[in-house]
Amino acid sequence: TIMLQGSVTAYTIGGVNKGVTIIGPGFNTTSVNGAEAMVSSEISLDVNNIRIIGLSVQGNIKFTGFFNDITIKRTRFNALTFAPGFGSGTWLNTTIEECFIVGNSGSVMDCPTYNWPNNAGFYNLKIRNNIINGTISSLNAYIINSVISNNVFLATNATNPNLLNCQNVNVVNNIFLTNNNSTAYNSYNNVQYNNNISYPTTLAFPNGTNYVNVNPMLVTPPAIPGIISFTNDYHLQSSSPDSAKGPDGLPNTTDDIGLHGGTGFYTMTGEPA
Repeated sequence: TIMLQGSVTAYTIGGVNKGVTIIGPGFNTTSVNGAEAMVSSEISLDVNNIRIIGLSVQGNIKFTGFFNDITIKRTRFNALTFAPGFGSGTWLNTTIEECFIVGNSGSVMDCPTYNWPNNAGFYNLKIRNNIINGTISSLNAYIINSVISNNVFLATNATNPNLLNCQNVNVVNNIFLTNNNSTAYNSYNNVQYNNNISYPTTLAFPNGTNYVNVNPMLVTPPAIPGIISFTNDYHLQSSSPDSAKGPDGLPNTTDDIGLHGGTGFYTMTGEPA
């Protein structure tokens, strides 16, 4: 385990050749005089069994091969790229949770189509309880036993979809804050949508029981379209619709839609639990 202290000087991370846990103080920490462990450039990794927690990465996080047991948690970063080159292989047990994914309305998780062999793919991929400012795209190989849940998708670009070319994924309990009325859910091949909310778009979900153009009544939502900010509060209010609060009728419990439901516990500080 490597512990990175909050510092006014940026870190660089490279040469990681074995499984490791890298922990920072958080991406918007209230401790250590507010100093974060900032990584000034892209992190490129070629290793199994990696955990990155509580960092502020100013570039992308990139995996250049097929690796297993990857966890990115409570970390700020621009995008996550899987670029193994030509060949066959799988990624097993990849989890992205409770992160602040800046994205700038571009691709926030990308597997470039020219890199995909026919028999490569993700197994047990979990993308949950994140703020996602952009598109999960080009995941156009096999994705088995995978879930995208309890995220808030922000689409500041009215023409970019939130999901593009995804396959074999369950998309549940997410909030889509988008004014995109043309291609918000451009996915195919067994992508199942259930119990999601979109607002203020009027575009219907491709399938399942979902809620279109329903205001989830967040405490302090971002502007739509707008700039993501640490000052936004994505908790549900007591006046939020029952479709957001789940069967128990209470806001911010495990059965809710959005960041503060499900198995995760999102915090705007990114401080490790």
